[in-house]
Amino acid sequence: MKKKTKLLIAFGAALVIIIAAIAALVLIRATKAKHPPIPMPNAVKTYQLENATDEDKFMKMISVTLYEDGTAGLRLPPISSFAMPAGSKYSITDGELLIYIEDEKEPIAVFTVEDSNTLVFKSSTVSLFTEGGARFVCEEDF
Repeated sequence: MKKKTKLLIAFGAALVIIIAAIAALVLIRATKAKHPPIPMPNAVKTYQLENATDEDKFMKMISVTLYEDGTAGLRLPPISSFAMPAGSKYSITDGELLIYIEDEKEPIAVFTVEDSNTLVFKSSTVSLFTEGGARFVCEEDF
């Protein structure tokens, strides 16, 4: 092949790559405009499983997070088949933290509020891979 032909092929390939990159950027920007990021509520407190080992991080529920908008999150282990639905709510009644999913009347999890920085797992209606009496502590306020 002649040097001029090789140069034209290289130029054509570079031009195709540039056009593809521009098209990808335009598509990404158009998608972001249609689907703006969902704002996350600010966490009020995150309680971590007390004295958790490396094994616990894969086998047990590791944290409970309470948000200022009244929603709650449970960080479940990778072995769990339960997925905490978005919009799960919490309330604190008679010294107990109650976590609800969707419009259920019964809580899926109940914790005793020992003090402002300590929760003690009491019970759940789904498997959360946590034993009764497990303590979750928050070392500082957020």
